[in-house]
Amino acid sequence: MDADLRRLRVAAVAVAGAFAGWSLLENGGVPVFPLDDAYIHLRYARAWAEGHPFVYQSGEGPGTGATSLLWPILLAPVAALGPDPMWAAWAWCLVLGTLGFALVADGTYRYLRAEDPDDVRRARAGAVFVLGFGPLVWTVVSGMEGALAAGSLAQTLAALRAGPWAPAGGALRGGDPPAPGRIPAWAWASVLAALRPEGGLLVGLIVVGDLLRAYRTPGPGTLRARRGWAVPVLVGAVQPVVHLVLSGRLMGTSGLAKASRFAWAKETFPVTVLWHDFVLGGWGDHLAQGFGRLVPVTILAGVVRAVRRDGGVLLIACWLAPMILLSVTLPIAWHHYRYLHLLVPVVAMLVADPVAWALGRCGEAARPAGWVLAACWSMGGAAWADTLAQNAADVRMQHVAMGRWVAAHLPPDARIVAGDVGALTWFGERRFIDLEGIVTPGMLRHAAAGEGSLYARLRALRPTHAVYYGDAWYPGIGAAGAFVEERRAVLVDRTIAGARAMLLGVADPAVFASADAPPRLEAGERWCARVDAADLDSEAAAHWEELPGTRPLGAPAHPVPTRVMRLTAPFGESPIVDDVRRVFGTQVFRVPCGAARGGRLVARLAQQNAPSSFVVGIGGRAVGLLVLPVHATRWIEVSVDLPEGYAGEEIAVVPVEDTPGDAGGLVVARWWRVVGGTPARADAAQASP
Repeated sequence: MDADLRRLRVAAVAVAGAFAGWSLLENGGVPVFPLDDAYIHLRYARAWAEGHPFVYQSGEGPGTGATSLLWPILLAPVAALGPDPMWAAWAWCLVLGTLGFALVADGTYRYLRAEDPDDVRRARAGAVFVLGFGPLVWTVVSGMEGALAAGSLAQTLAALRAGPWAPAGGALRGGDPPAPGRIPAWAWASVLAALRPEGGLLVGLIVVGDLLRAYRTPGPGTLRARRGWAVPVLVGAVQPVVHLVLSGRLMGTSGLAKASRFAWAKETFPVTVLWHDFVLGGWGDHLAQGFGRLVPVTILAGVVRAVRRDGGVLLIACWLAPMILLSVTLPIAWHHYRYLHLLVPVVAMLVADPVAWALGRCGEAARPAGWVLAACWSMGGAAWADTLAQNAADVRMQHVAMGRWVAAHLPPDARIVAGDVGALTWFGERRFIDLEGIVTPGMLRHAAAGEGSLYARLRALRPTHAVYYGDAWYPGIGAAGAFVEERRAVLVDRTIAGARAMLLGVADPAVFASADAPPRLEAGERWCARVDAADLDSEAAAHWEELPGTRPLGAPAHPVPTRVMRLTAPFGESPIVDDVRRVFGTQVFRVPCGAARGGRLVARLAQQNAPSSFVVGIGGRAVGLLVLPVHATRWIEVSVDLPEGYAGEEIAVVPVEDTPGDAGGLVVARWWRVVGGTPARADAAQASP
């Protein structure tokens, strides 16, 4: 066994070194990570080194964008050295990743040998699966914590299997003390809980199961012997508590930002998505696509193995099911498998059983058959070395190059918005505003509501520049003309970047200001209250909302994210670029104007797909009608008189019954209350086409 373990560790170092060497060779000897997220970790690591943890950029408040609690701390010594040279950070991440890789292979082998000491074939099959699994080796060189987290899980399980979970004659033994010098399971579990947020959940599951085993089984493995579990449980609770203190939520902005894309544009944990996709019937579509087909097979294999092998991996199988189901629901989790690396040791255990069974049926041909299988698996994994090198080239030619250009050419007081801010911030050394809402405090709620709300926030922040992907990310903002291209970085073949062309643009203040163009006013009139129907702050101030249950038949069942539109003004030919909200049902809001009474309600909106009418009501009484023609290229401003005694009570805008609900909805930009001047001569006014 010791000889096998030594060979496994040497093989793990060799495989990781080969991948890293190939990446360096293909990138001209330049050390670069293949994922922008690694540079986010480095920024948080530098913050730890400088004594202000959880702060991404100096001058900002603390945030919850760091996915891992422990990983930035481990990187802090090298991150303090700065972005040039990158060798120290890259090499240290490679050392930590390789250590994790070796721990996965070692822990998987030792778990399977402890489970059945006489069956070395199963243990070797599991270890070979780990060594040849290309995506795991990719993450070893990625600068991320995935490999070390997977290694911590493998070692936790191995320590348990060699001690309290050790089988004896087909029945569970009470538990043996760990071998002298062995790191106990609770210590490995503490590392796991500190490395990944889902690691804390997994640790809790393992602890509960182990305590139940101790309670049910007499002998030396008593509850008292499990006191060490208090440490990983407390460690796992640290990061959610920090998130709760900093943001009022248990989940960090990194997870919420990714989940919000699939959670109907809400800044929430995607429980509603799981309910909709898997309870209401959408699960079939997911399971029928790609690797989703493996989900039921994997879960079934885990349960069968747990029952057959005395329940040693039952808890892990139970955890595996929701984790993979969540991953199928959120397609980003399958992106280079980087959110599933933690599961590698468990999957290796499941794979080892059928492989060992098949080889056992080969008789004398078992050894050559095993070598052939190992060679084929390794060749498939080796293809990921090219993927690693190409991904690193994408980041080097776009993110790193653009970040260095920013540092060399933009003024120190530049304020730059971007979607990928890791390498840009690390090399650019300028103030960046994260469009994704991951690292910039307070941005997530705007990003989650859609690019229209995000654009409204940008109008208030007035950035000087933007780094963006044209029409690939936030296409409305890219097409709005708010940023004039100054530089671009173009890839020949895109493998991991958001698009082939990354653009850097200079902000055009006139475009941002165009949204504030006032409505057409009559003599003596002034507007005294305004509701921006996509600006979250304006909505909150006006108590704006779309009433639930008021959407007509055929309209989408969930909220539609806001967006940006650039249309011609209703007077003259000057364009107005504004953030808009698509509304299908009844919307309500308030427009108080101090002591003013009466006036007009003016709307800037568009109905692009079908003519429609809307009743304006106050206190349950209709006060006017808004009639909208189809007008696809121009804003329409319509107005209705408010009662003379109106003082800011809630206004309801209700679509009439024949308004088509599936024809695109009502595109609303702004509502104004106008007072003064001469009252309008009609209850409803309509802009001419």
